[in-house]
Amino acid sequence: MAQYQDVRELLGVGPLTAPAKLGDISELETTFYQADDPWAAYRELPFARQAGLPGLYAAWLWHALQDNVQCDHALDASRSAMIGAIVAYVASDEPLTVAHVKQNRQLFDQCFFHLRTWYSGLGPTGRKFTERLTALSESLTKGPEQWAAALTSFNQACDKELDRAAMLAERMQTSELGHIKIAHAQQRVTGIYNDVVALHQLPEATLDFIDHIVLPSLQYLLINESDQAPDWSFWMRILRLIVWSVNPEKSPEDRQAFFNKGPVLLSQLENQSVSKAFSGNVYRDYVDEFSTQIITLLKGQTIETVTAPKRQVSAEVESLSQLQNGGAEHHFSAGDWLEFDSGETLIRCQFLMQAPGTDTLLFVNRSGHKVLQKTVEQMSACFDAGIAQEIPKIPSLSAALAAVNARMENLHERLTTQALAEQQEREKLERQKQALIQAKKRQLLVKKEAEVKARAEAERLALERAAREQAIKARQLSEAREAREQQLRDTLDNLTLGTWADLPLDDGKAVRCKLAVSMRSTNKYIFVDRVGRKVAELLYDDLLGYLLRDEAVFYKPEQGFENRLETIVRGLRRTE
Repeated sequence: MAQYQDVRELLGVGPLTAPAKLGDISELETTFYQADDPWAAYRELPFARQAGLPGLYAAWLWHALQDNVQCDHALDASRSAMIGAIVAYVASDEPLTVAHVKQNRQLFDQCFFHLRTWYSGLGPTGRKFTERLTALSESLTKGPEQWAAALTSFNQACDKELDRAAMLAERMQTSELGHIKIAHAQQRVTGIYNDVVALHQLPEATLDFIDHIVLPSLQYLLINESDQAPDWSFWMRILRLIVWSVNPEKSPEDRQAFFNKGPVLLSQLENQSVSKAFSGNVYRDYVDEFSTQIITLLKGQTIETVTAPKRQVSAEVESLSQLQNGGAEHHFSAGDWLEFDSGETLIRCQFLMQAPGTDTLLFVNRSGHKVLQKTVEQMSACFDAGIAQEIPKIPSLSAALAAVNARMENLHERLTTQALAEQQEREKLERQKQALIQAKKRQLLVKKEAEVKARAEAERLALERAAREQAIKARQLSEAREAREQQLRDTLDNLTLGTWADLPLDDGKAVRCKLAVSMRSTNKYIFVDRVGRKVAELLYDDLLGYLLRDEAVFYKPEQGFENRLETIVRGLRRTE
């Protein structure tokens, strides 16, 4: 079965290699079955490893059947053989489908029911039962293939006995009911007699007619019909009319009425159809005799009378009269079985009926014989004293299988829960591990990001520093260029006539020449060669550009004629 395969996988248990022996299973103590962890208790057993999961199932089934299959000690050997056959089969069933047990479950339930209701006091019928049971036990040990036929044969024979017992019990029940009904009718009719007839003056022949015709007719109607039948009203009216008619002490008015009612009374009685309780001859003889008395009274003659005696109710009828409103309550239902053990005698019997109108309970045995009759109060006392106890109405094997399957389901649920908890714990540890890895990764990432950020900051600072340094250098260069330019401007501004210079006048080649004219108003400079020929006329910016590009060289002029001439010319310009 899929469930048991799941249990095997959850337990990691191997396959069956050697079935558990019934002797080993039967020696297990109660503490084993009460263990909180059934598998832990089972795997400690010597045979558990080889017996596998079927061994545990068989042990539980054996224990459940021991509790469910209760019977007379005289049947213990057969009971043990039957349970042993079932348990041995289960212990060797590796897939645990227990197919043969399930197929014959109802047959076993019925068989165990017969065992529970048997006891040694059943006589010949009981001995036949034990003979069949012995043969059944032997057949069951031959293998599960023999179970269905053997159980069917046994149950059919036992069912026939119970059918015969039921028919006997039904006849007995009918007899009991008839007896009770007769007693009840007698009690009712006796009450009517005491109310209507007793203590009145009547002729003896009239008393005979009342005793042998009227009262039996009323009793017959109560037993076979009811007090609602038309004939019941007829005989009640006739009974009162008879007592009134033969009463010797009548008033003149009653005497006159009697002359009218007397003939009518005789006419009604002479109709034979009114009597159902007697043959025509018997009824006619009593009516004829009673008619003679009525005719005598109609003639005005007197008749000798006696006082009708009051009648006593028998003890049985008296008990019925005390229970007219029904018997005491009880908890039994038809078919209930009980065990009654007085200490000296043990019987197992079935509730048959509560006698109508009484508190008497009747019980019969498997043979249909009445074996127990007690009042509700007496039976309650027997239960309180432990003398009587009910035989449980449970299908023994079905209940045992249900109990074992429930235990196996609990084990499966326990193992599943445990496996789930372990899986959740593993997943928790894995999550914790992954969380730790992720935390380390995050820490490493944060560290790397910090390092990148630090590097970026360092690079930024380096760039800023380089920028600052470059700016400084640029400023310094700019200042140097400006200073140089200013210096070169100063050089140009301080040029004097006659100053020699090397200028790139011949396609970039230096040509030595001398400043001959410097016109500041137009920023023009004229240079001549050594013989005084003009070689170049340049602007201030041209000369500045040459100097900036280091293409021109000006020589410090020597103090001589030219210098003096230039001084004179500069002086003249100042005076202008």
